[in-house]
Amino acid sequence: MILPSACPTLQYIWIGFRLYSLPCAIHLADQQQDDLISRQVCRTSVRKQLSNTFRRESEEKGMDMIPKDPVMLLSFVNLKLRDFYGSLEALCEDLAIDRQELTEKLASIDYHYDEERNRFV
Repeated sequence: MILPSACPTLQYIWIGFRLYSLPCAIHLADQQQDDLISRQVCRTSVRKQLSNTFRRESEEKGMDMIPKDPVMLLSFVNLKLRDFYGSLEALCEDLAIDRQELTEKLASIDYHYDEERNRFV
């Protein structure tokens, strides 16, 4: 059964016990799709902003974000070298830390960087 409405282009249709407006339903579906896309774009944007903020903060902190204790530092650096970085230069660049300061700190406990093994031994 089709009912007339105030809007001449809009028609209501009874389906079962519910009253539906086909143009309105199509418009709402389009609007929901647009909202979904907007939310996804917004989430991606927020993630990028948080990532950039974290990266900037970590660059500003540099050596502050890694362990101070030389033994803990050794464990931290060797783990990072083993799992994430192909060289000490890449680790220092990515974490924004001074290579000389790092090697001096680990040399104080008699550990030196071995390029062949890509670890401090």
